[in-house]
Amino acid sequence: MGLSTDKKVVRFEQRLQHRLQAVLEAMPVAVSWASLETQQIEFVNKEFTAMFGYVLGDHPTVAQWIEGTYVNPMHAQRAGDMW
Repeated sequence: MGLSTDKKVVRFEQRLQHRLQAVLEAMPVAVSWASLETQQIEFVNKEFTAMFGYVLGDHPTVAQWIEGTYVNPMHAQRAGDMW
């Protein structure tokens, strides 16, 4: 018996995610993203790590990122307001 439509969609989305991450990993620019819903940082590429020295998990949430990386309180407040 074949896969259900739901399982096919999930597998398709997983392949797309994998391809997107492969493309972003290969880019010569720093890239990271976080979930707008949960504010969890979900991805950083090699260039991001090379440029900033942080790996995925160093700052699990946007709030922790802002708190741990912005020295100037005004800049931190501005960054937080953008979220």
